[in-house]
Amino acid sequence: MKLGILSYGVLNTMFQTAYYAASHTGTLDRVLQQLNLSDHLPKYSCRAYVITGICWLYVAWNMFAYGYQALVLGHQNDFIVTLLKKSLPEYYTSIITAVFVLIQLQIVASCIFAQAMNYMVMTFLYDQFNALSEEFSKCIGDRGEFSGNFDQFRRRHQAIARSVQEADRFLMITIGANLCTHIVTIIVVFYSLIFFREDAITFHPVSTVLYVTWLSMSIFSLSLSAGQAIYLNHTESISYLLDDY
Repeated sequence: MKLGILSYGVLNTMFQTAYYAASHTGTLDRVLQQLNLSDHLPKYSCRAYVITGICWLYVAWNMFAYGYQALVLGHQNDFIVTLLKKSLPEYYTSIITAVFVLIQLQIVASCIFAQAMNYMVMTFLYDQFNALSEEFSKCIGDRGEFSGNFDQFRRRHQAIARSVQEADRFLMITIGANLCTHIVTIIVVFYSLIFFREDAITFHPVSTVLYVTWLSMSIFSLSLSAGQAIYLNHTESISYLLDDY
């Protein structure tokens, strides 16, 4: 459990650092400004609402599970709260536990919304690149002749390539941290389920649900981060090849 908490603490720190740097330097703003989102604004708006709703549902479930364990069951894994419980009256420890529940809200929200922002930026870039490729393919005839404005396509491609390079400045940090952290988390969860089955699964039904959910979310986040890393690397490779051409 301590290893899992430590890995998520490192991940949360990397997410907040990367997005602070992206916002402070204007990198995120430049990426969004260079993308042409006006043509598909209803689709992107609907997608943003759905992703935001999913994120808040996950935050609410996580806060309920954490608060239930801390306030109702009394299963608090934080070392500071455990230490204070031994030296302070129960009234004060309840207040401190409630404060730590609020701190947990900030931690969970930072992680989940940073990953949601990663997903939205990657889908923006993916849609822009696919739209350009489809339009370029329509301008190529059956015999291979090109009937469009090549300079215009080249400028649009260079704009998308610059957006990818700008986004890579903070995406490579968050995606790399996400991959490493969730690999460690999956190893820790499997280790706990195999060698400490009594404490992980049979200890309490809530503990069983938490471990299964923890494993499922880690596998999902790992798959999502791996897909984003593959796409980002693939897009940059194509951009370099076309620029050289």
